[in-house]
Amino acid sequence: MFDQIDGNLVIVSDFENVFWPGGAVNTYGDWNTKVGAQIKLSESASLYVDGLLPDYRTINLQAGWHYLPVLGNCNFDASAIFDQAGASLELAKDIAGTRVYWPEFNIQSLNILEPG
Repeated sequence: MFDQIDGNLVIVSDFENVFWPGGAVNTYGDWNTKVGAQIKLSESASLYVDGLLPDYRTINLQAGWHYLPVLGNCNFDASAIFDQAGASLELAKDIAGTRVYWPEFNIQSLNILEPG
């Protein structure tokens, strides 16, 4: 899946798996479309992932932090997604930025969820 950015890929990780080509480590099995991941590149690159969007896009979450994939081909209104969790959602944050969705303090700088 990452051959097209080989040479630029430093590391891919989620809370359980890591793919680190420079360290010859790969603990990923099959890619799970319902688990998001962080990716670090040494240079800008485009990664094209072929496949179909899953028909069932509901994710059941346990307490704690999660990386959430944006399962779609367009932007989504963050409040329309996060409000479905009700009072169970404490905080959502941009994976690599400073935007947050924090209902308790009425902070909503994370307004749009972007696929990719």
